[in-house]
Amino acid sequence: MLITRKYDSLGRSTGFEIGTSGDHDANYDVSYSYDSVGRFGGLETAVPSSFTATYGYVINSNLVGTVSFPNSITATRSYEANRDLLSAVTNTVGQTTVSQYAYTNDAAGWSGSAFTQGSDTIAYGYNSRSEVTGATATTRTAYDFDYTYDNIGNRATYAVAGGTATTYTPPNEVNQYIVTANPTEAFYYDDDGNLTEDGDFEYTWDAENRLTSVVAAAVVKVEFTYDYMSRRVRKVSYDRESGNWVQQTDQKFVYDGWNPVLELASGGLLAAHLSEQVNAFVYDGNGNVSETLRVSNGTIEAHYEYDPFGNTTYIDNQTWAAANPFRFSTKYLDVETSLYYYGLRSCYVPCQTRR
Repeated sequence: MLITRKYDSLGRSTGFEIGTSGDHDANYDVSYSYDSVGRFGGLETAVPSSFTATYGYVINSNLVGTVSFPNSITATRSYEANRDLLSAVTNTVGQTTVSQYAYTNDAAGWSGSAFTQGSDTIAYGYNSRSEVTGATATTRTAYDFDYTYDNIGNRATYAVAGGTATTYTPPNEVNQYIVTANPTEAFYYDDDGNLTEDGDFEYTWDAENRLTSVVAAAVVKVEFTYDYMSRRVRKVSYDRESGNWVQQTDQKFVYDGWNPVLELASGGLLAAHLSEQVNAFVYDGNGNVSETLRVSNGTIEAHYEYDPFGNTTYIDNQTWAAANPFRFSTKYLDVETSLYYYGLRSCYVPCQTRR
């Protein structure tokens, strides 16, 4: 696999191609453009399929105001009049609003003290150390989360919708969780501090503290391979059948720096080529994927909602939503293990807010 980079006369990147020495754009070809004042203007792909995204900016600023996709798909960002703080995100197909988020920022500039998601308003609470202590929706009683912490920021309890709280025993001498109650779950670590078992999965790490395998109850196994930069370049999953591990999938990843740009037939994070369809990604104000839209006709292929720490609280269109791995924080979700891959050795478990 060969990456060929393109530049203009000013030395700016104008895109790249992925292919072979004999066919530079066999797998992927993207081109970048800039506006008259040097701001990023947009991108266009020719391989594996045709796609464009065009950026518009707030007048006399470098703040992104719009991102426009084919067939009148548009993501619009609005800001406070006197501060460069995001105040609203609206995602539309033509004149139809797909999703919208309105944010209330406090005096310190904290985004998310309250935000509107569709017809619902979600209010966030913070303590004096700016730790999230709660999130409550106006109309959805199930969206009600409460959190407490110890004196150095470790989570002590969390509760959902007024239910019995999950409690964490005080961490050990090296600040590791050992056990929780409701549910009861024990945690074990190796001598480098890496989690090796949590009641659901068994984890294996290499000498550079990179996660190399995860096993779930001896019925599912996922193995990972890394390159010289510690980027995850391969993921192989297995099911247990008749006492043997039988391979189910084998995925390989190609990167531009730390950005994944090719997964077999997959594209980047503005759009992805999955199941022979090109889909545009739109987001809330925190960069979490809210919808994927079919570029050919603007159809909503998937819709996602999250709690404050990234657990998915709602999914619409289960079939395609499950096929899309880019969700919270636009990071890659391993559905087999519920781990988000954040690069380097960092894997995030939303339900435990742990990496």
